[in-house]
Amino acid sequence: MHFRRWGSLFAALWLAQGVVCSQVPPAEEIYSRFGVGKPGEPIVGFAGVKFAMADDEVVVFIGQENLVREQKSGVMESMLASGFAAHKPRFRFMAWEADTVYEQWREVNFGGWPAQLHAAGATMLVVQFGQMESLDGPGRLTEFTAAYHRVLDEFAQRTGRVVLLSPMPFEKPGASHAPNLPSRNADAKAYAEAVREIAAQRGAVFVDLFSPFVDNSVSRLAKRRTRNGIHLTGQGLDLVGTEVSRQLGIKLPVALPAGMREEIVRKNQLWFDCWRPANWSFVYGDRISQRYGRAGGGLPTLKASFERQLPLLQAAEKRVHALALGQAVAP
Repeated sequence: MHFRRWGSLFAALWLAQGVVCSQVPPAEEIYSRFGVGKPGEPIVGFAGVKFAMADDEVVVFIGQENLVREQKSGVMESMLASGFAAHKPRFRFMAWEADTVYEQWREVNFGGWPAQLHAAGATMLVVQFGQMESLDGPGRLTEFTAAYHRVLDEFAQRTGRVVLLSPMPFEKPGASHAPNLPSRNADAKAYAEAVREIAAQRGAVFVDLFSPFVDNSVSRLAKRRTRNGIHLTGQGLDLVGTEVSRQLGIKLPVALPAGMREEIVRKNQLWFDCWRPANWSFVYGDRISQRYGRAGGGLPTLKASFERQLPLLQAAEKRVHALALGQAVAP
């Protein structure tokens, strides 16, 4: 009797799993929430390994916490959008807190990198890894390099137009009891040099964010970049954005167009809601058998709600382009 009960339980679980699997939307529906791009021939890299912005580029940022912060601040993107206004680039953030070259955890059915980049229509990638990995010390440099190449191999299935941002030097935290992070800057430098070598091997553009900031990494005084030695403050985002722009050949105006940064922040929230929506599990993931995502009373399903964000995102991008070109935008 005992074995029969367990057998019945396993059978029920197996059938339930079959029901869940049958309800998973096809890939084209999952990705339609944030794009309609299709796979094609991989896009070739930068000619002569020299950075250039083409018309209608879709620039995707991939990396760690500091790029998540940039998404929420819009500082660097404002500079890039203004500097390349005539080309009307579109910017998408796929950075995720705690991502490393070794692991990028995602929700069930979220999809791999090639499929996501195809759906987003990515033509150029701006990638930053190595900051947190450098805390492992020089003993993992070989493993870091191999893992970075594996990730870049995935990206290359969509595009070879890649910009690699180096790790930055650690700053001394403000708290007296915090670890002495600048003592790890020799490791951060070694990882930055490893990224430089990876860029050279892959024909990617390299942006050095270590050398310009290492001299003030011990200071507790003016021009601090971080709040804890690692994560950028608003001032740090401005300093880093300016340095990235400089190395990519942008001559920044004295002042960026009024209101553009605020519009970019709103646009980025719309993108976030498309690409990484709340309650994912009830529509695409491991809880799709639950009724929560199906709504009722004439209200839209969660899936329909997610898909409504895409046209709003596209309209917001048009406003950003208009502001970058100095054109008036309706409130």
